[in-house]
Amino acid sequence: VWSAAANSLTLISQGEDPVAAFEEAQAQIAAAIEIVQSTETIVGVPGSYQSTVGCENDWDPACEATFMENQGDGIYTLTVDVPAGDYEFKFALNGSWDENYGADGERDGANIVLSLAEDTTVTFVFNRNNNVGTFVLADRVIGLPGSHQDEAGCESDWDPACPATLFSAAGDGTYTLTLTLPAGDYEYKVAMNGSWGENYGADGERDGANIALSLGEETEVTFTFDPATNVVTDSVNN
Repeated sequence: VWSAAANSLTLISQGEDPVAAFEEAQAQIAAAIEIVQSTETIVGVPGSYQSTVGCENDWDPACEATFMENQGDGIYTLTVDVPAGDYEFKFALNGSWDENYGADGERDGANIVLSLAEDTTVTFVFNRNNNVGTFVLADRVIGLPGSHQDEAGCESDWDPACPATLFSAAGDGTYTLTLTLPAGDYEYKVAMNGSWGENYGADGERDGANIALSLGEETEVTFTFDPATNVVTDSVNN
């Protein structure tokens, strides 16, 4: 509230229209009150990219332009067009820094790095079930459909478009996805761009066999996809 008022005074001192400045302050204050009164968890994606997508400032957890959409089952997404550049971001809850998550879902954790060689449509994904967040790029959306998905926050199994099981770029040409799964026997494949039109199974074979994964106890599993070979591996079997 006080920052909104201070911003309006700053604008007036710089020769801006006083009426317009205070109307902007009122809008910011109203938005802050709405966040406080809301019973639904609001997830934002503050970072150094925000000023490029409509926010007044970077690293603003209360900017509505970078609030995520609740997809249900604890999954939140935000899709924005980001210009080429090197950025960092985190996930913040309810418009403040009081509760925020960085790399590997760690509370108050390290910033997550986003490097774009060209202007790119970026989808940020946050899983409230484990507080792990990531991002996917529009030119290469890679999913991990399988019988494990309902345990990972998806509405149903074998869904190639579920945001909770999308890979993110590892920075070395490969893509990774880390999930914590309960004990059980599962099968999975890799599917491209949210559909079954292009999918890869065992040994990187297109439309190939499902890959088996057996867990004797709850386990954190990291899946790695290499687009050069279309082979997907996991940290349990490989």
